Amino acid sequence: MDKTLEAGKTYYYQVRAYKSNSAKNGVASFSKVQKAWTIKQVVFSQITSDSKNQVTLGWKKVSKAQGYDIYRSSQTVDLKRSLQFHLDLH
Repeated sequence: MDKTLEAGKTYYYQVRAYKSNSAKNGVASFSKVQKAWTIKQVVFSQITSDSKNQVTLGWKKVSKAQGYDIYRSSQTVDLKRSLQFHLDLH
């Protein structure tokens, strides 16, 4: 996983396998170039609670986003493992 990316930029990747031991060294051909891009982070514009059991979330539309995954947990630990809603914009 590449964790050094900037939001909203395009990146290109190539990969090749290798094998190395004391007797032989070898490398495979490079893969085809693959294009990947990041999208900007969601910025909340509204978080309100109108009742004991309801929360309203609002955010600005993220350019090029095709949907949003919303995670919810009673703790901040392992929040990414608790997918609650998947909103597909198509």
